[in-house]
This record gives sequence, structure tokens and C-alpha cells, in this order.
Amino acid sequence: MGGRRKSYTEKIFSRRRKRKVVARILVLLLLVGFVRAFLLRTYHVGTDSMEPSLSEGDRLLASPIVSGAALWFGTLPPLAGFDRGDLVIVSPTDPNSNGFLFSLWDSLERFFTLQHSSPARRRFGSESIIPGIYRIIGLPGDSVRMHQGFFEIRSPGQGSYVTEYAASASTYALKDAGSGSKANLSIPLNAGGGPIALPEGMYFVASDDRATFTGSILWGPVSRSRIVGKPFLRFWPLSRFSFL
Repeated sequence: MGGRRKSYTEKIFSRRRKRKVVARILVLLLLVGFVRAFLLRTYHVGTDSMEPSLSEGDRLLASPIVSGAALWFGTLPPLAGFDRGDLVIVSPTDPNSNGFLFSLWDSLERFFTLQHSSPARRRFGSESIIPGIYRIIGLPGDSVRMHQGFFEIRSPGQGSYVTEYAASASTYALKDAGSGSKANLSIPLNAGGGPIALPEGMYFVASDDRATFTGSILWGPVSRSRIVGKPFLRFWPLSRFSFL
């Protein structure tokens, strides 16, 4: 004999329960998406280019809203500005450079697949969506040059160059910089062989390991829209737990 057929009322309640489950899942996904877009994101340090400040394998928390969250329709205004010496998360490409519809499609697919699938990754490769962690050396309006592994900065209205340490709002250590190191170089930062002047909205970023030639040394100044976060906490490994 077949099982008892559900009554009409039971079917109605069953459908309502299923709709509630689906609604709760959608609310949870939207909440997670909101937190990731505006409040907190985790980042994995994949190289040793920021030693001694950060080591490969470190995991960081960053707040996108502080630096201006990059969304599919544009970049929100930042809650705070940037200073020389700040650690920042830099996108390999401008988040809005692929057009409105493609950015929206990529954002939605990454959200609903929990970051496992991305049109940008399929089209441009994994490196196109993996951000890097760098230190801000120069601000818009600054002139920057490099000597013996250290940067020197001349801010607007200043007559002479000062070391990056003197110009920085933060205290930090460098690796392989200074006289006698393998980064004992004086590198021209523009095609003319001299210092580089940063236009409005452009920043000069670099790694703390000066033997690693990456950041603005390699691909020039970065636009404000490519700076997508400021890390403030290293939460893993626990032995190195610290605010940044």
C-alpha cells in the first residue's frame, strides 16, 4: 500500500518551510557578501617580498571600507587617507577597467560560488585577481628616487630629498637595503633616467625586501582605484599575532 497522501494544508506548510530555508540561505549569503565588500576581508601573504614585516604564509585582516571599497559600479570614497609607510592591498588591475557589465558578472559569480569561480580568472588567469601587499612610499605630488636600496622623497614645496624613513608616518624595517647589500643600487625610476614625479591620484608602492624588484619599481605608479584595502591585523600564525 502507498503512503498517506499529504493534505493540501500540509503541502502548503511544506512549501513555506522550503521557502524559509531558501530565504535564510540567501540572507546569509548577502550578509557574508556585505561583510566582505565593506567591512572585513582576509588576505594570504603568498611571497616573502614583505619581509621582515610580513612573512610568507601570514594571514591578514583588512577593511575595504577604510580605503574605499571597490564595487562593480565603482569605488566608494575612502573613510581615511593614505600616508607614506602605510601597508596596502593592491589589485593587479583596476577593478573597474573591464567595464560595468563584466565587473558585475564577475562580482556576482564570485559571490554565489564562494570565490571558487570567476570570469576574470578564466579570461585573464589567476594572477589577474590575486592582490599584492605593498608599502606606500610616495603620495600624489611627490618626487621619488632610489639610492642604495632606499627611496628618497621630495614632497610638494620641499627643496631637497629626504629618506623614506624621514618622510614616513610609520616605523618599519627593510631587508637587503643599504650599503653592502645585494640591493646596493641606484635605479632610475623613469625613462629619462631620473626620479619619478607622481601625478594626481597616483601612488608609489614597494616591497620591504629591496632585493625583490616588484611594485612600482617594476610597473610604475599605481592609481588610487587599485588600492583596495589596508591590512590592520595579522591573525595567523598565532605566534605572530599582531596589529599592523
